[in-house]
Amino acid sequence: MQEENWVVVRSLAGEHIATLSLAKSATVWSVKQRLRDSLHPASVASPYCQQLVFGDQGVLGDDDQLERLPTLQLTEQLELTLLTLPFEASAGSALVEAASQGTQGKVEEALRARADPNFTTPADGTTALHAAALAGHELVIDRLCEVQASVDRTGQTQTSFTRSACCKSCVLFGCC
Repeated sequence: MQEENWVVVRSLAGEHIATLSLAKSATVWSVKQRLRDSLHPASVASPYCQQLVFGDQGVLGDDDQLERLPTLQLTEQLELTLLTLPFEASAGSALVEAASQGTQGKVEEALRARADPNFTTPADGTTALHAAALAGHELVIDRLCEVQASVDRTGQTQTSFTRSACCKSCVLFGCC
């Protein structure tokens, strides 16, 4: 059995957000995923918009391992502060474009640039999830669902065909 420790996550104001039990070998990205999975989706930002801060060491990288942080040598509890950054508006169009082309690497790049998974194009209200579903890009659909892209999100001029293609694909691929 793997050794575990408690991770306490607080807001910048010091308010308790969550206490998580994680393996000592877990990464910062694992903490972000657990926050997403354990809290109500509306109450937690995309993991790409989260920054976790550890004491005087500052912002931790997603690949940083918890066991390498000094406090775990002394105690079983780790205290982190969660900073939430806003979505980057300019990354939204790149996300929709990459999703429509089925380019997984570019989808991931846009998400890392803090694209809103529910960004709608001004011209026709298309979202990345709708574009991927319409083009049948299963892996992109799955990834977008993992980052909480909404099936119900449609722009004012979103066609019923695109909406039904999205919902049909999401049912087929298990993201709604």
